[in-house]
Amino acid sequence: MLKLRLRRVGRRHDPSFRLVVTENTAPPKGKYLEAVGFYNPRLKQAQLKKDRIEHWLSVGVQPTDSVHNLLIREGLMEGEKIAVHSRKPGKKKAAAAEEEEKSSEGKEEAPDESKAEDAKDNEKNEQAEEGGEKEAQAEEKAEESKQEDAPKSEDKEKKESEDKEGTSESEDKEEKKPEEEKPTEDKEDEKEEKEVDKKE
Repeated sequence: MLKLRLRRVGRRHDPSFRLVVTENTAPPKGKYLEAVGFYNPRLKQAQLKKDRIEHWLSVGVQPTDSVHNLLIREGLMEGEKIAVHSRKPGKKKAAAAEEEEKSSEGKEEAPDESKAEDAKDNEKNEQAEEGGEKEAQAEEKAEESKQEDAPKSEDKEKKESEDKEGTSESEDKEEKKPEEEKPTEDKEDEKEEKEVDKKE
């Protein structure tokens, strides 16, 4: 099957393409039947042999997606352009698209939820105006939570005092070690004195 495809001929970092008719199984830089145009994407220039392209299209040659879009832009074909780069979306783009869908669904539900919350707030306000019983219950709950917090703070104080005692014991142990080392130093000094006496 013949294809109308772009064949890169530009130098490094300066792409330009030759529009060629070739077998679809041929390698990208392989042999081709006919060169029917030229395209420079950096300058957006296209030089096409319109009569030859129309001939090959009438014979049944299929253009690649990029060539299809180029021919539409140049007016040789009619129809919609094909999305060339959106065939295999990357992981980040796919994840972003899913998040957008979820957020759009969440936004649609949000007004319903906000209406429900407003209705609940209105009911609470009405009930609070009717009787002061709820205020009294709220004050009792606050006092109970304070009482529950008080034992926790006492527990924290006990732990801190135990930690301080534990550190003081370890400090005492460290102080004892240098005392034990002092006699060894004294012994060394005595040995040195004896050696000096012997030499004399």
